[in-house]
Amino acid sequence: MTNMYTGYFTLKEKEFCTICEEQEFSELCDKCGDVVCADTNCCFTYSLENSDTYVLCKICLSKINAKLRVEIDIGKISTLKQKIKDGTTYVSSSKRTLSQERRLSKLDAENANALIET
Repeated sequence: MTNMYTGYFTLKEKEFCTICEEQEFSELCDKCGDVVCADTNCCFTYSLENSDTYVLCKICLSKINAKLRVEIDIGKISTLKQKIKDGTTYVSSSKRTLSQERRLSKLDAENANALIET
């Protein structure tokens, strides 16, 4: 039953989550205004830059997710493929390229084998 004055789902004079209809509400959806509890099955919350919390109910979240699409920048991918092919991509821990890193690991393996044989 919806209270015509507040618009909240009410049962026995208590306001409950519109998604699960079991727990008392604690947040309002910032998109549609429905009341939701703090359970992750009912809402999605995240912090904004100015320390505000943005709340989306699962219904609004599914509508937004349906509109999202993955966009791939082919120019960046072809550049990355060329760098991998040329061996000029860098290892994140140092400024050595992957091809240099492979050569060093081969040398280390050969040195280790030479030490084992002696």
